[in-house]
Amino acid sequence: MSRTRSPLPVPYRRSRLRWGFAASAAIVLSLGSVSPAFAAAPAAMAPSSLSAPAAVKQGAVPATSSSDFLSTIGPNGASMGDGVRKYEAKPAGPGAASVTGTTAGATWMPPGVQGLDVSNYQAGVDWGAEVGKGAKFAYVKASEGNYYLNPAFSSQFNNSFNVGLVRGSYHFAIPHPDAGTAADQARYFVANGGVWSGDGMTLPPLLDIEYNPYVGSYFGNTCYDQTPEQIVAWTREFSDTVYALTKRLPAIYTTTDWWSTCAGNNGGFSGNPLHIAAYGVDQPGVLPNGWLGYDIWQYSSTGPFSGDSNVWRGTLAQLKSFAGGVSVNTGGAIGQAWLAAGGANGSWGQATNLESCNSSLCLQVFERRMAYWTAQRGVLTVGTSGGIGSTWRSSGAAAGRYGLPVANEGCTSTYCVQNFETGDLYWSANTGVQSIYVGTDNSTIGAYWKKQGGPNSKYGLPTSGESCAASYCAQYFERGSIYWTAATGIQPVFTNADSSTVGGVWTKLGGINSKYGFPTAAEKCYSNYCEQLFQRGRVLWSAAGGTQPVFTNGDNSTIGGLWVKAGASASRYGFPIGPETCTATSCQQRFQYGTIVWSAAGGIQPLYYSTDNSTIGAYYTLNLGGTTGKFGFPISAETCQNNACVQKFQYGNVYWSAAGGIQPVWTNGSTATIGGYYESLGGPASALSYPASAEQCKGTICYQRFLSGYVTWAASTGLQTVNTTKEIGKAWLGQGGVDGALGVPRDRELCSGTTSCTQNFVNGTIRWSSTGGVVIVKNP
Repeated sequence: MSRTRSPLPVPYRRSRLRWGFAASAAIVLSLGSVSPAFAAAPAAMAPSSLSAPAAVKQGAVPATSSSDFLSTIGPNGASMGDGVRKYEAKPAGPGAASVTGTTAGATWMPPGVQGLDVSNYQAGVDWGAEVGKGAKFAYVKASEGNYYLNPAFSSQFNNSFNVGLVRGSYHFAIPHPDAGTAADQARYFVANGGVWSGDGMTLPPLLDIEYNPYVGSYFGNTCYDQTPEQIVAWTREFSDTVYALTKRLPAIYTTTDWWSTCAGNNGGFSGNPLHIAAYGVDQPGVLPNGWLGYDIWQYSSTGPFSGDSNVWRGTLAQLKSFAGGVSVNTGGAIGQAWLAAGGANGSWGQATNLESCNSSLCLQVFERRMAYWTAQRGVLTVGTSGGIGSTWRSSGAAAGRYGLPVANEGCTSTYCVQNFETGDLYWSANTGVQSIYVGTDNSTIGAYWKKQGGPNSKYGLPTSGESCAASYCAQYFERGSIYWTAATGIQPVFTNADSSTVGGVWTKLGGINSKYGFPTAAEKCYSNYCEQLFQRGRVLWSAAGGTQPVFTNGDNSTIGGLWVKAGASASRYGFPIGPETCTATSCQQRFQYGTIVWSAAGGIQPLYYSTDNSTIGAYYTLNLGGTTGKFGFPISAETCQNNACVQKFQYGNVYWSAAGGIQPVWTNGSTATIGGYYESLGGPASALSYPASAEQCKGTICYQRFLSGYVTWAASTGLQTVNTTKEIGKAWLGQGGVDGALGVPRDRELCSGTTSCTQNFVNGTIRWSSTGGVVIVKNP
């Protein structure tokens, strides 16, 4: 009902609950009336007849409420539908005129049993007149938050009863920490009028949870600055506390919009009756998630009744039965299953709501079980408490992600599980309750895990639910994890809960946040190794090298990339036997039969060792100091042609030839060395051919032997060559070569055509002519 007053300042969130009513088809066992479980409950709250009840006493406003706040909200506080009028205002109904003030101006009523709800705004309501307009029931505001009690509650509650109305009380929820906990507010409500009796004239207690009526002044935004999870938890605590005190679940008043926005459209409250608010429509329309139907519909705030106008979904007899208590239809499938479980004293406990059905299923909630019936599966139950049941209810129950149960909960010696339409919930002492979502087409992480064997697979039980970020989804298990990305699809990683596996090493390296990225395939094992591929690398296990990672960057531009391009484990380098390691200037990775090196000077180059270290790469590593030796980093791979091989390094080359074996040529990057001079002459293509020894130094001279000659150096002569395939060189060798009487050459061999040649040495000269042969002239 519209009225003029100062806006109330508090942000507000809402929650909603409701359930329908199933007509009994056979014997109906009434659970009987239950007296409110609190010491100070006034007798008038639980009348046993239609005689006028005694006055209802008013509790004190909590001392913690500030006078400024109480003066701001005034004597009336908020009332049912305040947020609806502010945020969802529509005309009262089809063709109804909108009016203001406290007198109802609209006359439209939907078909059904009519009722109203009032607060202190309607302190002087004429109950006889409301009956004359057709009212059969009423809800009266009792309390708000933990700070306000309706001053008119006693007279309104009692006088509505006196004229024959079925009536109940409601609490305006303030689910914000500044107004106390949900349990605090529930106790405050029950102690001050929020009672129930099975006399057929007292409606269930009602929780009004809707938009914050005090936005801009108190309690945050329209959702009370709470998350959907916090709103759901708050509503659950309030409901459970009221039930514990009254043995009747409270009805829930809300709107579909608020419940969707502020409670995440949670479907876990289908056991609570639903009092839905929707104005200006022929029917309430889409209901909050989880409810099969509404029980009461608040269709107008502008008449025809004082306060707000409501309609009950059934007949007057059904309304009184609804008010009188909860019953079980023992002729139906759920009732029979309940009896088989021991009835009210059995494992299910007492019913907490009436059985409700739609075209495909029936539901009834009990103290310890929620029972569902479908034609396909019969009766199945889910615990209302305990890990699996609580988690399922928090997710939205049957209307949530996992849907209806398809089996009852079952347990082994180590875990319990319950299967639902689109997922399963597992519990173990080590993991707690975790969910497996399989979806509707078995294309999910959970479905993949189940195909691998589920809890009996090598991955074990889930230790988390599936979670998704912007580009991937992941779920973790006792001994592994499973990932999904658009690029890779679903891929598992087996860790064995330690770092002893391929997946364990990847996880230790940083997993999906490492440079290796997401898995692109499952681990595969062959006769002598296991391997798993990742977006930018792979991890291998072999008996030779243990478990080692190989980084490829996804484009073979790395050490690991060169190894993969060469054939990976099938290449001549074999398996990795160590991880890639880096210094400030270089990186390298060891393999069974080689090392691959990166340096700024040479880029990525391989060193091949073979199985017996008889190669150029092995010689360089074992005899020349490798990357820390005077030859520096490799600047080429080993290349071979014409029965000879060479590998180039920063400061020299290493050659292999059948005649000369493996020999290094040190250039120091200059032509001023023996090796540099040799290379400047053309290296193996020169007259000297391949090296036959390494460079050697004796005293003041250095030399290196080649297949067809020598290169020598002395301070007095510099770099010189001797061609030992020609006559002069042969004669020089005959005199002892570098160690002989002639010493090292002072210049190169000079020839006059093809008939004569001369070469000078430190201690003499050798001449050759075609007519005279070789003549040796020694210095005096």
